[in-house]
Amino acid sequence: MAADRPAEAALALAAAGPGPVLEEARFSVWLRCLEASSAPAPAYRAYLAAGPPPELAASARLALLGRLVATGELAAAAAERELLPAATLAAADEVLLAAPAAELRLAAARRLATSSPRRLAARAPELERRLLAGLAPGEWLERARAWQREGSPARAAAELRRLRWQGPLEGERRRELARAELAAGSPRAALAALPEGGAQTPEDLVLRARAHRTRAWQLYPGRGATAAFADCAGSAAAARASAGRGPEGPAALELELECATEAGRLDAAFEAWRALAAGGWSGDRREWLGRRLGVALVLTEGGSARVRELERSLPAQARCLRFWIAADSPDGRAALLDLAEVRVGDLYARWARELARATTPAPPSWSEPLAPASPPASVALLLEAGAAEEALRQLARARRLRPPAPAEALAAAELAAATGDANGAIS
Repeated sequence: MAADRPAEAALALAAAGPGPVLEEARFSVWLRCLEASSAPAPAYRAYLAAGPPPELAASARLALLGRLVATGELAAAAAERELLPAATLAAADEVLLAAPAAELRLAAARRLATSSPRRLAARAPELERRLLAGLAPGEWLERARAWQREGSPARAAAELRRLRWQGPLEGERRRELARAELAAGSPRAALAALPEGGAQTPEDLVLRARAHRTRAWQLYPGRGATAAFADCAGSAAAARASAGRGPEGPAALELELECATEAGRLDAAFEAWRALAAGGWSGDRREWLGRRLGVALVLTEGGSARVRELERSLPAQARCLRFWIAADSPDGRAALLDLAEVRVGDLYARWARELARATTPAPPSWSEPLAPASPPASVALLLEAGAAEEALRQLARARRLRPPAPAEALAAAELAAATGDANGAIS
């Protein structure tokens, strides 16, 4: 019925009342029926009054706003916008650009100019050009950040390059320009945008270090990379000294650790590592940076006390560091053989076997493949009705109530794959 006569299906779902299990699926189908039947505003108000889940309520309210604009109920449309969650306000303002009232259109365009410039440029370029002439410095900065959030840092940089301000605002412009240039992959332009000498703030120095790091990795492993890493380490150390206990300190330390490692300044890198560790550092780059430093130390110091300290603080990298210690030692064959003797080998086991000329261990024995479990009754009913997406959502709700058994997880993965949700099948 939902596919052939959506208006009748919407009425049937409205009359069905709440259900203990399939309530979210009911609201989802109901909303699709309203949208497919071009339902009037009262039908959406009835839907919202029934208490749908928050994400569906936001979609319904946005559709209601569009209906109100189309029928000229502009005061009601403006009131509905105020009830929307922040994540949907830009979409609401895009709808309001079609309002017949110039004042309402202008207000929506002014908000979009700084919150979602891509939408404004696509829908109302002439209105955008009029508004840009009157933007204040703070609004230009907010607009530049929005361009970067929307994946257009080059557009943000192009606009900021045309501006010139006075005093502290000019420093903010140059700082934001440097961020945009960096995001656009132009570290040289970012460096040119930043102030030099005593005018640099700790934030400027961190940005300068990031620009040097980006340039270094662009050059790596070719000529000039080491010098660029050294420039990064120097700027990061200056930022750390200037920041003290300020918010830029940890970022400066992380940059100093990375760039001093790559520049071969291992004493400075190790001290940065220790300072970060003392502060309880748990950043998502910790493992990678620690491994890079550990391997660099092994290649210069062998299995020194500093390498052992790193190994203890990075259990997940212990096999990596042990491999490089053994590979760098003339007496490391026993350690290599020890690394090779694992039931399911990893990269270091393979390398260790090759270096030690060891035989490959017998392949592991695997259990028989699992067969997927039968879905719960509520999910099976939805599948029989041809509502695969609703069935997948219902299965996810059931899985949240208790951890799934392996066979149930396999069934969920197969269902996700069948509906085209590759990420859901993997997770």
